[in-house]
Amino acid sequence: MPDTTEHITPLPKQVTDSILFLWIGSFVAIIITFIVIFFKINPNPDSTYALHYTVLVGVDLLGKGTDFYKIPMVGLIIIAVNYGVYRLLRSPRNILSLFLALSSLLVSVILLIATFFLIRVN
Repeated sequence: MPDTTEHITPLPKQVTDSILFLWIGSFVAIIITFIVIFFKINPNPDSTYALHYTVLVGVDLLGKGTDFYKIPMVGLIIIAVNYGVYRLLRSPRNILSLFLALSSLLVSVILLIATFFLIRVN
């Protein structure tokens, strides 16, 4: 059986270098989310806060202040899973490594934006 991997064009060096930038960016966004929660919201475990807000209903989920930290923790878990898959598939010939890093950055930024919206609600 012929080797079909010879026909796959490897990603350019610029793209493989930007993958590291994407991983660092997603981790920095999660750290910023933790810092924003700690300093802007300053969650108190005894107080009740709005944890979810929709345009149609308004506030539909209330919880303790420490529940805010679940937002960046979910992002950290997603980044860890994506990074684990990235390490398994790490190859300059695999475009999936770029998609994993990019999706991790997008998830981190979306969670950071969601945190800013929750600040406005609370």
